[in-house]
Amino acid sequence: MLIALGAAPLSICANADANNDEQVTIDEIVAGVGRLLEGCPLGSGALYEVHACGEPFRVLLRQPQAIEEAERILAGSEPQKIVTGELRPGNGNFNGPWRWHLEPCSVGFAEAAIELCDGCPSYVEEHLAEWLEVVRRYCPWSAQLVRRIR
Repeated sequence: MLIALGAAPLSICANADANNDEQVTIDEIVAGVGRLLEGCPLGSGALYEVHACGEPFRVLLRQPQAIEEAERILAGSEPQKIVTGELRPGNGNFNGPWRWHLEPCSVGFAEAAIELCDGCPSYVEEHLAEWLEVVRRYCPWSAQLVRRIR
């Protein structure tokens, strides 16, 4: 796939990888740009590792009160709680290898959550379209905040 970025308006280009006249879709362009940005800085916030069903995933917290609560949980001055947040497509440049992430400004901690948003990271991955379109929130009951990465 060939991606060109510049000041000109976005247009559909011929797909250089195709053997025919197939066109590059917007989804392919977004995916390509996402791959290019994988190593880009995360910006502000604190990155944490969480385990649910024994499977690791990462959350980026940007809200100061959420970061403070996460630090209290890790220090043992507060009990573990359910990590919850709005589900978004793509790994957000921090939650690989998963194809989803939690919106950093929406991540928080809860003592209880509805069963609909409970699940293992691999289950979310396997049924991603349904989770993004119907459930739209992730709140794994088995979540354990493990460590601060940065």
